Amino acid sequence: MNHLEEIGLTLSSGAVVLWPFSHEISRFRINPTQFENKVIDYWQLAKAALIGVNASFCDSFDDTDRQLFVEVSRAQVELYRALNRPKAMLRRELPLTIAYLTVGAAFAIAKRPVPDLPSLIDAEKQRAESPLEIRSSRNSIGGILVRSK
Repeated sequence: MNHLEEIGLTLSSGAVVLWPFSHEISRFRINPTQFENKVIDYWQLAKAALIGVNASFCDSFDDTDRQLFVEVSRAQVELYRALNRPKAMLRRELPLTIAYLTVGAAFAIAKRPVPDLPSLIDAEKQRAESPLEIRSSRNSIGGILVRSK
C-alpha cells in the first residue's frame, strides 16, 4: 500500500484509484488533476504488483536480461494460445499488460533485478534480429508477437 501512495494511486481521503492510465486518458483529453491524481502508466502499476512478490528493480539491462525477456515472452505466447485452442489462430500476441507481470515475475523468481521493461522493449524493437515484434494498439498499451524460430 505504501508503494501505491508513492506512485500517486491514493487520494487524500485514503482511497486507492487505479485510473487514469496514460494510454486511457490520452484519448479523452481530460486533465488528470480533476481526479486529484497524476497520470500513471501500466508499468508503474506492474512494478507495484511485483514489489508485492519482493522483486527488486534496476534501470539497466544486459544481454542475459534480453534473452530472459525473449524466452519468457515466447513461452507466455505459446501458453496464451494453448489455453484457448479454438481461438489459437486469433491469439497471436501477448498483451504487454500480461507481459509486464509475467516477465517481471520470471526475473523475480530467477533472483534477478527486474529491468525497466518499457526501455528493454524499446531496445528490442530496434534490434533487426529480434525474434519479437512489438505492436502498438489503440485500445491497450500494445502486444508482443513472437516470430517462429
